Amino acid sequence: MTAVTASLAPLQRYGLMALAVVQGLLLFALHEAHEHALWPATQLPWLYAAYAVCVTGPVWLTLLFGSVSVRRLLLSSSAFLMTVAIMSGCAANQLLPLHHVRDGTVTLQLILSILLLAFIALTLVHTGLQRSFQHACQRVDVGWHHALLMGCAGLFTLAVLALLLLWAALFEAIGIDWFDWLFSETWFLFPALALANAVAILLLRERETVFTALGHLHTSLMRLLLPLVAGISCIFASALPFTGLDALWDNGGSTLLLWLQALMLFLLNSVYLSHARTPYTTTLQRLVVVALLIMPLFSVISAYGLSMRILQHGFSVARLWGVIVWAVLALLAFGYAVCWLRWRARWEQHIGGLNLLAAGSVMAILLAIHTPLADLRQWSVDDQLARWQHGLVTDEQLDLDYFEYDLARPGFIAMQQLQQEVATSHPALALRLAQRLHRDEEQRLTTELLRQGIDGAQQAPEQLLQTLLKELSADRWRQTANSSWLRSLDANQDGELEYLLVQRHRHYQQLTLYAWQQGQWTRHPLLENNQAPPADLIDPQDSIEVVPPKWSDVQIGDQRFRVGE
Repeated sequence: MTAVTASLAPLQRYGLMALAVVQGLLLFALHEAHEHALWPATQLPWLYAAYAVCVTGPVWLTLLFGSVSVRRLLLSSSAFLMTVAIMSGCAANQLLPLHHVRDGTVTLQLILSILLLAFIALTLVHTGLQRSFQHACQRVDVGWHHALLMGCAGLFTLAVLALLLLWAALFEAIGIDWFDWLFSETWFLFPALALANAVAILLLRERETVFTALGHLHTSLMRLLLPLVAGISCIFASALPFTGLDALWDNGGSTLLLWLQALMLFLLNSVYLSHARTPYTTTLQRLVVVALLIMPLFSVISAYGLSMRILQHGFSVARLWGVIVWAVLALLAFGYAVCWLRWRARWEQHIGGLNLLAAGSVMAILLAIHTPLADLRQWSVDDQLARWQHGLVTDEQLDLDYFEYDLARPGFIAMQQLQQEVATSHPALALRLAQRLHRDEEQRLTTELLRQGIDGAQQAPEQLLQTLLKELSADRWRQTANSSWLRSLDANQDGELEYLLVQRHRHYQQLTLYAWQQGQWTRHPLLENNQAPPADLIDPQDSIEVVPPKWSDVQIGDQRFRVGE
């Protein structure tokens, strides 16, 4: 494995450890600002940007200091931290207004994107942008070096945290609570963990032989796995003409093919860019080459399956990510195949440029999707609303749960605008929107809105609507119904009308009977009278009739029993 670190003087190591302590104190200051509603916590984009810079900046410097020139260190640090701050600020803007927009996966996607961006950027800072075979091999070595180093440093930091918790628990068991108090204080915990992480990185930087040995072990293991994956690819491709593609689409085949492609491309880079000239015998080499040439076919099949899903259900954030992943993998798959067709035995000598192109594309995409340049959530909102406007989905099928829980700010704004547009033309949809936009705000829902939005509620008593208003405002689960309808019936055949409320959700239904008892409307849930699930959800046009029970209840003394079916 190529050396990517340089020995540091004691003063330099102490300086980096002091920087880690400062990092912990800055994180503590941000935590306190959030707890006491002080700037930058009062402005979420600034808070996210500050957290991102404080977390990544010192770690970046600790990894690179002394191993690259000062000029390259300053330029790369400035560019990386500026990029991270912009991405974090724009991602935080997706969560505004606060307390109205749900996070969903915004923060998680941001963290994963920053990790991937940092991994690629660290590799390129060390190796530059040269396209030669030696530099391509060096990039693989450097990438594995940093992945292993950060993984070990993270485990060491978690181990330190576990030891602190054990320390506190042991002394608490004998009645000494001071350590438990100390180790739970953020002013101590944040600097301690930041220092532990920095110490681990600095110690691991001095252990180059460990990474060299791990690199050789990794190459040996990947060399064993590549023929196996190549064989799986060839057997699977040969089976497709006999099974067809329908079964593949029914079981998430596009995603599985993308995983297979990613694994194959990863193994190809790990083996053929490991400085080994002849990693396999002639037979195994031919098997790997056949699998390499099959990869473009898998890209075509994945593209077809992904396009079919998009045509059926429209764009979503997950499907847009799928398109991005497919594009990067297809670039490498087609590029590697072309390299082999042109240079045959020396194909691996010419994939360095393709890898650089893919790395640069991924970095640009990660930056773009966390800025307004390529807002995947806004694209998903626009596409889903366009499908609804063109009649491809009904009011009931419009997935407002997805708008609320997964599309963050674009979904929230879209629901606000849609509520104003459909207030009179689509009353049932307007009710669903009002329930999501004004949760726990009973005054924002009115009985008139219930009359218009619930099918059959036009003739319902005012007191019943008041009861429904309170219950729907208090029960978040019932607010997620896709459609609701109300029907009158005499359930106990006493000459007085009861009302049956049916709420249909995506995969189930909820039935509630309302009866006038003791001067108020009381609710009684309806349960199925058999163990078999219904074949379909109840339709508003279905007839309703009261069926007397086959067996009457039996009362013995003060106890009443129901006969089981």
